[in-house]
Amino acid sequence: MHQCISVFHCCCTVVFALSLVDKGLRNSLLYVNWEIYLVMLSSMLKQHQAKQSKVREEQERKRQEALRALFKFNTAVTASVNNGVAMAYSNQCQIDKEMKQLQGQVSQFNRLSGQWTSMLEGFHAALKELGDVENWAKSIEEDLRTVSATLQNVNKPPDDS
Repeated sequence: MHQCISVFHCCCTVVFALSLVDKGLRNSLLYVNWEIYLVMLSSMLKQHQAKQSKVREEQERKRQEALRALFKFNTAVTASVNNGVAMAYSNQCQIDKEMKQLQGQVSQFNRLSGQWTSMLEGFHAALKELGDVENWAKSIEEDLRTVSATLQNVNKPPDDS
């Protein structure tokens, strides 16, 4: 902004000077003012280029800073995701291990259940046989009583009555 005011001021000075002096002086003043303008414009150009360079450097610095922040963020997110994945994998391995143990225990339980069922069926058959033997014994005993009663009746002297 300051440069614009000084350029405007110089232009006004040149116009004023040109209006006041005659043509010969006007040419020499014009030449001197053009040199001043060239020096001023050259100075303004250098200042502008310096500012542009500073702006570019600042933009590059901010870009590098943003890249570092983005890299940090990416690393943190990746680490967080990787931690979650690692934890899920660890949990899955633990579940697989426990599932194999449980399958072994279920298999052993099924085998023992089969053995217990066989033993129980054998015990039941033995009880059934005992019940059959008891019935057989009762049946034999009844038959023997009948035979004994018959033999007693046969060996008994006849009644004279």
